[in-house]
Amino acid sequence: MSENFADFLLDSIRKKGSVLCLGMDPVLEHFPPDLSGLPPKRALYSFVMEIMESVQDLTPVIKFQIACFERYGSEGIRILEEALRKAQKSGIITILDGKRGDIGSTSEQYALAYFSQQAPLPADAVTLNPYLGRDSLEPFFPFFKLRKGAFVLLRTSNPSAREVQDLKVESGPLYLEVAKLVKEWGKPFLGKFGYSSLGAVVGATYPEELSLLRGLFPEMFFLVPGYGAQGATEKEVASAFDTRGEGAIVNSSRQLIYAYKRSPYCEMGVKFGEAARLAYLDAREKLNLAIKERVKK
Repeated sequence: MSENFADFLLDSIRKKGSVLCLGMDPVLEHFPPDLSGLPPKRALYSFVMEIMESVQDLTPVIKFQIACFERYGSEGIRILEEALRKAQKSGIITILDGKRGDIGSTSEQYALAYFSQQAPLPADAVTLNPYLGRDSLEPFFPFFKLRKGAFVLLRTSNPSAREVQDLKVESGPLYLEVAKLVKEWGKPFLGKFGYSSLGAVVGATYPEELSLLRGLFPEMFFLVPGYGAQGATEKEVASAFDTRGEGAIVNSSRQLIYAYKRSPYCEMGVKFGEAARLAYLDAREKLNLAIKERVKK
């Protein structure tokens, strides 16, 4: 088994034949009617576990949005902890999406909480905010020797990202300068396939920037949000991949976990777990086809 996170991730993607990451963003108000009679925390547990079981043989990665669990206090965190351990036992790589980044002493505590051997919230990777600079991220780096990884916010998918990320600094927009830093910080963590365990979050809702960053930073593994409910198409997402059709993982949350609401699944009357599985299979096929078309070019 690979000791480098980027290699570990790529191995998993290749084995399952999928670049699609399931985003676990459970929101009570969107849960299916058959969970409506349960207490909120019990509904959360049932929803998360059934979705996971429905795709565990399909998805190489699950990204857990920590805010959706923190909402329920200690019980929500307990469910998150159980879900993380269940995913890892099932051979699924876990990304904890908390967008951490603080002064060094605080970041050290975050790193221990997620990456140490006794971590209460054990994850394979996390998302990090680079706004405080290198020393806010460095406490995570020693764990990269233990097959851990991170994705640094670079070009995010939200509509107002341009307000900050497009600010002109030195030779170009801020996000490009941050990308150069991430490349430098990630050099010591390159794996055998040429990718670093320090990757980047690059949204598919900005396809031109996504394509530009792919070309400029071939060693950077991308976590790509924005596909599905946020509007990015398979063709736009495909620009995240290199000439081998690799180097990225595409996240989809609402499009998958709430698929039971959409046609044709709602008309079919399938349960929410089965709808998520069918939606995953459909999206996987479309993504794989779009990536093959890109590689041909």
